[in-house]
Amino acid sequence: SVNAHSAAGAGGDVIVERHIADQSWPSSLVLNLADSNWHEWSRRLVLLADRSYVSDYLDGSLACPDPVTHKAAHQIWKRTDRSLRAFILERVFSDEYDATSNFDTAHQVFEALRTRHEKLGLHAQINLLRKAFEICYEPGTPMNSTSRELRTVHDRIVKMGAFDNDKLLTVLLVNSLGRNYPQLQS
Repeated sequence: SVNAHSAAGAGGDVIVERHIADQSWPSSLVLNLADSNWHEWSRRLVLLADRSYVSDYLDGSLACPDPVTHKAAHQIWKRTDRSLRAFILERVFSDEYDATSNFDTAHQVFEALRTRHEKLGLHAQINLLRKAFEICYEPGTPMNSTSRELRTVHDRIVKMGAFDNDKLLTVLLVNSLGRNYPQLQS
């Protein structure tokens, strides 16, 4: 059935209005490039979108209905998308907000944040490699916790792009600047 908060869109799909809120979202979980917390932040956001039935808005697979042929569905889609977009932007650090608030849809904001956090470049990859090499199994820490931490760092490194021979040489050269020329590393 179609009511004031739902309308038929193209192909007979029913667009239902959703207000996005989550009281369980930790107040301390604010996306920040300096905190390197994209993995946890995006995982929670994807789960929230699934739970709230707005995953298609987040991943961009639900197109906005035509405002002429499906006016009510178009308006409902816009309100739901703005609610998700606002939810995302309320949970990012000011630098992230400044870099992404100019995008019109929740999907565009999310993809811009993903690009910003996953495609950080060679210097970030080097820092993550250093972090990975500093992680050690410790007698007082469960091995599965350390393995999980290593897997998380590995996944982040892989998402930044593959190493070819030239990139590996660049990593070695930049890393060798470390102690004596840190100002040249970035």
